[in-house]
Amino acid sequence: MGQRLLDLMIARKPCRTLIAEGLMIVAYQNGAVESKFSSPTNSKGIRSKYKIDSMPTVLLALTGPDGAAWRILIGDRSGKLTLLSLPHLLLVEEMQNHSQPISCLSAQQRSGGLVILSGHEDGTVMAYGQQLPSGSVQLFQVENTVDALRCESELIHVHSGWERKIVYWDGSPKQNPGQLQKRLPIVA
Repeated sequence: MGQRLLDLMIARKPCRTLIAEGLMIVAYQNGAVESKFSSPTNSKGIRSKYKIDSMPTVLLALTGPDGAAWRILIGDRSGKLTLLSLPHLLLVEEMQNHSQPISCLSAQQRSGGLVILSGHEDGTVMAYGQQLPSGSVQLFQVENTVDALRCESELIHVHSGWERKIVYWDGSPKQNPGQLQKRLPIVA
């Protein structure tokens, strides 16, 4: 096999897939993103393609007012976020405020609107939203790669390897009453 064909096969290898009701998004190592969207009124579906500049590392579907997926957020190896509309994969917005690869995404509806959180390989946690000054802010940093984020009101669950931290939006740890007491050995 020629090197060009081998490179093409590697580039077309899916690196991320997102499947939801009536929706399938496949992202490839070369930055290509393809969607297939079907609905009860359109069983054949709508197929669309888009190309981002770097390898996708994480996909997050965002729901619209009717509860169905209407946007797809793509984090990539260069640290950029790309927001595309569904089902046609039209560019809504691109955001680049960090140079480390994005390792996870989360979203939370807050009083000021939707806030997107991104976790990065260097341990940085960023927030994005229209209500934030300049559109984004670095919230805090942990020691290792941020593997998963989950928002819960005023708290953020940060998973890094086998560790989970529960912190406030400024990065300060949530004090668990059980952690403050010294555990006494059980005497039988």
